[in-house]
Amino acid sequence: MGNNRVTFTTNPKEIDFTLNYESNTADPDDEALFDNLQNVITADVHDRVDASNESFNHNQVQLLNGAANGVVGSVLTIPVGPGDKVSAEVYAKYLAPTGTNNPAAAIGNLVLGAITGSTGLNNYEGAINNGYGTNGTVTNLINANASSTEPMAFINLLFLPDDVTSSIATDHFAFKQITSASSNSQALLALDQPYEAPESGYVVVYLSNESAQLTEVYFDDLEVTVEEHPVIETSDYYPFGLQHDGGYQRITAMPNRWKFNGVEETTDLGLNFYQTLFRGYDPSVGRFMQNDPLSDFMPGISTYSFGFNNPTNFGDPYGLAPDPFTKLFRKIRLGVKRLGQRIAGDKNPQTVIKTKDGEQGMKKREIARHRGEPKPAPPVAKKNETPPGPLKGMKEDPSFSKPSIAQLKPVDNSQQGGFPAGTRINFRNAPFGANSSVIRNPNQTDDFLRPIAETLKNDPTMAVTIQVRTNLNQNQLNQVINMNGGTNNGTLNTLLTQRGQAIQRAILDLGADQRQVVFMFVPNATGNGIRMVMRQLR
Repeated sequence: MGNNRVTFTTNPKEIDFTLNYESNTADPDDEALFDNLQNVITADVHDRVDASNESFNHNQVQLLNGAANGVVGSVLTIPVGPGDKVSAEVYAKYLAPTGTNNPAAAIGNLVLGAITGSTGLNNYEGAINNGYGTNGTVTNLINANASSTEPMAFINLLFLPDDVTSSIATDHFAFKQITSASSNSQALLALDQPYEAPESGYVVVYLSNESAQLTEVYFDDLEVTVEEHPVIETSDYYPFGLQHDGGYQRITAMPNRWKFNGVEETTDLGLNFYQTLFRGYDPSVGRFMQNDPLSDFMPGISTYSFGFNNPTNFGDPYGLAPDPFTKLFRKIRLGVKRLGQRIAGDKNPQTVIKTKDGEQGMKKREIARHRGEPKPAPPVAKKNETPPGPLKGMKEDPSFSKPSIAQLKPVDNSQQGGFPAGTRINFRNAPFGANSSVIRNPNQTDDFLRPIAETLKNDPTMAVTIQVRTNLNQNQLNQVINMNGGTNNGTLNTLLTQRGQAIQRAILDLGADQRQVVFMFVPNATGNGIRMVMRQLR
């Protein structure tokens, strides 16, 4: 019915946010999108970029030492949708502790102050204070997983859902602690895996140094990457089309006006109605604003109603008639069209093709004759086609020898110059049985088939019928079938047809005409073999 709609893209974006702290157009970054950029100092000795690889002198880093203003560093707040994946990394370096640290404020207050200044996320105060409190979710996660032998310096990721909660869920926070690899040397510090947003909301990535002792930690080249999910919009509607307060639309997505039932929404002048093909529809009252053009077909139904006032079973995306009736009208129109074609003399109106002047109502054959198109030629056997080989699994019969002309009995063409009508030619040495094939070597058939072909070529009124005759019992037949992959009785007919057609093609290759060579299968014969009968064409 279109009450739940999802819009997606086949080319989701991947967006990088970088911060190098240099504020130099020679190496641009996204510094304007980050907050809390205090304590950025010039310290070339702590900068990550090697002097030999830089186009200018990179010497800016952010210093967090855990003192009053050195607990929370750079902050990036990003709106995300369900399924978006966020990864974050930064280079960090720390020096040996220098003394005891006494933070001026709780970490929760510092984080809250860092993200509410320019983002307007003031309604998350309760959740953040509770999550970062003494027994809060974030506090417990860090205490349970952080190492006590390394500085308590982290890259952190906090997820804040659109639906504000009173605290922070366990799966809404991720962090990575600095390691000994960063002792006196810049080393990469990155989240273990991309964080996948469970719903729409905000992801906050920030740096922090929460060490109990004053420890200088230098951060450089912060990078956050967002892999957007293909879904860019979800919409839920009440049965009559009024949209729920829920749903989701990506902030960076283009406006989508095709909504309920796939119809375009018109928001001009604050009207907020759907413009169907034939009428305007107001979902707030569940009524069309004009009469139904097909109201005469539905007496007793309000001409302004939507889906017979039963939108759970009927839709009306065109503003013409509810769905089942729209389909019915299409069928009636098609039926009337076909009836007219039948009256014009076409028994199969679906076969009517595009016609020219004077061809209306003609059948395909009549149109072809009218246009003078030639009659399709009958199918002709392909010449030079390789006949089927011996049957699978059958051994060569050592007693087989190529028949000579004298073995083709009766043979008496001394007076006729060929085989007269009624002549029977039996291949007694070429039986069809379980241990032999009809034609063992098709290349050796020319010598005894050539006289037959010559007779047919010299006398176009003559023809030959190729008979495959067998009296095999059922066990023998099954053996032949099984050796050739057969699974039903139809395989035997196919098998015999292939053998007979092999002889037929051999005669055709010798120059006989297609109409003069006929193949047939004779079951329950008195003997096994192949017989050819010469006959006179009528």
